[in-house]
Amino acid sequence: MSRRSRPLSSGVAPTSPLRARIDAGISALSTQDRSLLHAEVRVRFSESLDLDSALQSQYPNDHRWDYLLGDSHTSSIVAIEPHTADTKEVSEVIKKKRAALQHLSGHLNPNTRVRKWIWVTRGTVRIVPFDKARLRLDQEGITLAGRCVTTKHLT
Repeated sequence: MSRRSRPLSSGVAPTSPLRARIDAGISALSTQDRSLLHAEVRVRFSESLDLDSALQSQYPNDHRWDYLLGDSHTSSIVAIEPHTADTKEVSEVIKKKRAALQHLSGHLNPNTRVRKWIWVTRGTVRIVPFDKARLRLDQEGITLAGRCVTTKHLT
């Protein structure tokens, strides 16, 4: 049996308190949020971190991204944000990503980057495909997955 890569553990600096918050597989995600990952992709994630919870005491009033996952298939870090998918929420999700980049700057090793930023929703997507809001997401490097993260969102 081959050993699974642990890109999240490898990417978080040895001195970062986030290391202690990394869980195996997708166990850091709430039960409800695990269902937002298609069964075929759940097994790709060797580890997970509830980033929102881990940074809440340090940044109580800041926007916070929800999860980081270690994708053993690509040996990279993927960020997942379960959030209402409505045009009026686009600015909020962009603020969360920008804040996460600042928050993570002291926690990740110098050459470590989050490869994918994915927004997924439990409800209906109320963002028109060619709307300015969708363009803003593209410019910010955020993928709107809809109601379920599948393999196509991770490529």
